[in-house]
Amino acid sequence: MSGQVGPVYSSGRRALRVAVAHACPRTRQVILDELGADPAFEAFVPSSCAEPLEAGVLLLDATGANRLDAVRAANPLLPVVLLETVHGAPEEAPESADLVRALIDPRGALDVVPLPSARDLDDATALVAVEGAVRSRLVPMMRALGVARMPVARCTPLPGPLTPTALLNSWSLQAPFRMLSIASGRGSLAALAGLLSGLPADLPVPVVAGQHLPARHLPALVDVLDRICPLPVRLLPGAGVRLRDLPAGTVWVTAGASPADTPGEGLFDGVLDGLLLSASRGFADGVLAVVLAGIGRDGVRGASAVREAGGTVLAQDEESSMLWGLPGAVALAGQADRLVPLGDLPAALTVTLAVPLHEWDDARGRHAHRPLERPATVGGRR
Repeated sequence: MSGQVGPVYSSGRRALRVAVAHACPRTRQVILDELGADPAFEAFVPSSCAEPLEAGVLLLDATGANRLDAVRAANPLLPVVLLETVHGAPEEAPESADLVRALIDPRGALDVVPLPSARDLDDATALVAVEGAVRSRLVPMMRALGVARMPVARCTPLPGPLTPTALLNSWSLQAPFRMLSIASGRGSLAALAGLLSGLPADLPVPVVAGQHLPARHLPALVDVLDRICPLPVRLLPGAGVRLRDLPAGTVWVTAGASPADTPGEGLFDGVLDGLLLSASRGFADGVLAVVLAGIGRDGVRGASAVREAGGTVLAQDEESSMLWGLPGAVALAGQADRLVPLGDLPAALTVTLAVPLHEWDDARGRHAHRPLERPATVGGRR
């Protein structure tokens, strides 16, 4: 069982085994106490992170991020969440390019959770601050990991080969696309980087990518993505920007909420919904939306708005997702036109977005005798 993906349960109860490796004894004990008080978890301190771990997730002090290679050597598939020690308010902490690189690396960390420094405070204040951060930021993430890979109904797989005719006929697409909108949640930075790095440099539409990442890390994220992607990557300007005015052939990254902004059960609800809703209002049936892996339900209402406006929604399939909460919620709500493996998305998007106008018109003509229908989605919904 060592180093496996997904929850590892103890024999006596259905509990997610969480290995806690944190350098600060007080912070480590708070994490152990908080997780240990919840029957959903079984927390323990590993003797070494460089050995195979019987765990469903490893919580690793971010100062030990340079030990990820050693962790991966012994536990190649074990989800790792980095615990970032923050001095002062989380939103005021400096950006960290090292953390962003660790999150983008497919063999790196799944997510980073900021926790206040226990060393900066007296005992009573430190206890309250760390307990609050663990309850509002860390525990929801652990709960998401515990249910992320529950089996669900499958959707019709991507048809092949990936030709314009096959996509037009089998997907029943109804209009040329003028914008690519990507919604990616916590735990999907590696998926976002993999998708963007596979898109061609001459993509004929603008790309807007929304990501659940503390805003302070966005400049570092843009810089790292710009280095690995064929398309230029830029930070989306603030309030007042119109998506319709964005030039084609550029990826625009927009801020998501930080864990401190929306603590508790909601887990960022609304940030990606807002992105998809804005896209549907600006481009109507010209939106091709992609929902990548992540936790929470943010994106369900936005995906519904895209489809109601005539656009198309693709969601990452469960098999290629470490955290299928976000795309799974969209699919189970009947708002995904297709579930697509992450590895097929770059080619599918490249082919679809490159279809010239006359081929769309030809496809409409071929199907003029019957209404264009969407493929069946999860659960037989349309």
